[in-house]
Amino acid sequence: MANYVRLEYIFYNNPKPSGVQFKGVFGDRSIGKTHGVLNYLCNNIQENESILFLRRNKLEMNFAPFVSKYSAAFNQNWKLEKNTISCDKKVIMYLSALSLAERGKHNNYENPHITNIIIDEVFCEKPNKNEFQEMQTWITTVSRRTGFPFHPITIWLLGNHNYGHSPIMENLGIYASGGKKQKTDNGVYLFSDTPSPKSVINVKNPLIKNIEISKDNFPILSWWFNKIAYGLFDCGAFLYIKEVETASSPFNFDIKCSINTKIILKQRIPPIYVQNYECLRFFSVEKGRIQV
Repeated sequence: MANYVRLEYIFYNNPKPSGVQFKGVFGDRSIGKTHGVLNYLCNNIQENESILFLRRNKLEMNFAPFVSKYSAAFNQNWKLEKNTISCDKKVIMYLSALSLAERGKHNNYENPHITNIIIDEVFCEKPNKNEFQEMQTWITTVSRRTGFPFHPITIWLLGNHNYGHSPIMENLGIYASGGKKQKTDNGVYLFSDTPSPKSVINVKNPLIKNIEISKDNFPILSWWFNKIAYGLFDCGAFLYIKEVETASSPFNFDIKCSINTKIILKQRIPPIYVQNYECLRFFSVEKGRIQV
């Protein structure tokens, strides 16, 4: 089983923005939000480009465990030097905090220049009320380049949706279609594609989805796991995994292989939707292929 969720919609949607855009991944702890985004960005970083990784404040700036964890996970030789991460003698990531935005204005982020900012743990019980303004300062600081001011940049907001609140989200005005703030008890919300901080953000979710199953559409495979039964349904253009009343056998290696076989036997690898977060444990998507 892969150790992170591959969120291909949010990665490949608008990969080359013309200005400032925001992309976010919100969900429960340890589902792979930071891992998935870092893995994608580090594997697609271009020559003379880098990432800015921001914690909330300078008290959270112990990056040694962070470097050790992800350099091993990605099998890369990361080296921590002051507040930068280099790989093969090239700077790939700057490290700082939202609260150090004013101090960051005096640093040189032009070589390599920053095209992606990751703000980790955007939700907090007692956040600094000025975090939105601090984020704006960082954006203008790192997107300035001699001869090419305000180059395109993507801001990644990662956080546990059921933990505290975020002044950044408040000021961006991110709402679900029902008019309520984006929040769910058991799922992942994604958003992307906005030209500026004040624009309306299009809320989309490629994985968590409620789908009506017709009475004559029986699961092509069923299993139980931790006393919960699941079924895999063939819906033509896509496959759907949801909870069912009964299942034929416990989840084991044979079931695992059967899920994989029934997915790849389709003429083309189809979209895979799930009913809730629990269903995500059965697969992830890596480079266009389904890993079960």
